[in-house]
Amino acid sequence: MRTQKLILGLFMLLFVSHSFIFAQSFETIQIGNGTQKFSKPVWSPNGENLAFWGHGGIYVCKWDGSEQPKKIFDTFGEDLMWASDSELVYWQRKYWEEKQEGKRPKRMERDFIKLVNLKGEEQTITEGNNLQAPCKLPDGAVIFAGEQGYEIIREGNLGKDALKEQFGVTSHYPPIYDSRKKGPEYEDTDIWISSLDGNFKKRVTYGKEYYTPRISPDMTKILASDFIVLDLNGNELANLNPGTKMISKYVSSIPCCSKWSPDSKSIVYTMEVDNDETQMIEGSELCIINVDGPGRTEITSTPAEIELNPEWSPDSEKIACNSLNTGKIFIIKLK
Repeated sequence: MRTQKLILGLFMLLFVSHSFIFAQSFETIQIGNGTQKFSKPVWSPNGENLAFWGHGGIYVCKWDGSEQPKKIFDTFGEDLMWASDSELVYWQRKYWEEKQEGKRPKRMERDFIKLVNLKGEEQTITEGNNLQAPCKLPDGAVIFAGEQGYEIIREGNLGKDALKEQFGVTSHYPPIYDSRKKGPEYEDTDIWISSLDGNFKKRVTYGKEYYTPRISPDMTKILASDFIVLDLNGNELANLNPGTKMISKYVSSIPCCSKWSPDSKSIVYTMEVDNDETQMIEGSELCIINVDGPGRTEITSTPAEIELNPEWSPDSEKIACNSLNTGKIFIIKLK
């Protein structure tokens, strides 16, 4: 057990406390033997199945490893997620070159949102330019953002009111350069909260530089800059900074950042393990932080694996992830 400093910032009160990394033993299930690269596992809504990308397509299997992964469709894409217990949705961008007389071919691109069921039947939900990848709302609705705003692919518990009654958070940091204005696209670098139907928008921080904000599933808190917890008015509730290196930006162009548990009580993140001599990443471990108190738990102990893309199960009792270097899928049972 290793002692490290943890700075816990409470609203109207700051103090320094010591916390510990608890290296506990958790039951771990492995899917794949490293002969094939799997990545980015996602849980079905009922928590029974996992889907992930593999060689040439989408694979599905039971989370407990009781069956071998089965390819359900040959395709390529990103941001795979379940639209229901029997359907998956993903984002795809296609490129091609269009010939121009007397000029170099023009590079073209087109975005697609596609749906595929467990029988391997696919359909295109929509296509266009500048489509954003689908995402899932706390009520279970699956949406995507297009040029006209958010649209619902599959309704959740709130039905058609999902975009009106649920909120998203965005940050203008780091500033995005606007070539037309010859300056930043926004005049601030703060966090904004807004209803997904676009009828409500509120700036909640002033003069801050928080990045990658994510709203908690219960929509009562904001996680920003990986470890800063804010309320919906922008007040800093806690700084859960564990004082350690974290894979939070990009590793081999694969994004990985801290993520809320479905019950909004915990955060999982990937802590990198460096070679002190070469300064190269040799491995990583997954850790969990309890939002309401100091201390964190190391849930993996695999020095030779680089775990990425941790995903909570719907009941917050398991975490799935993939190994960057071996292509294995791991499921860690927390309870």
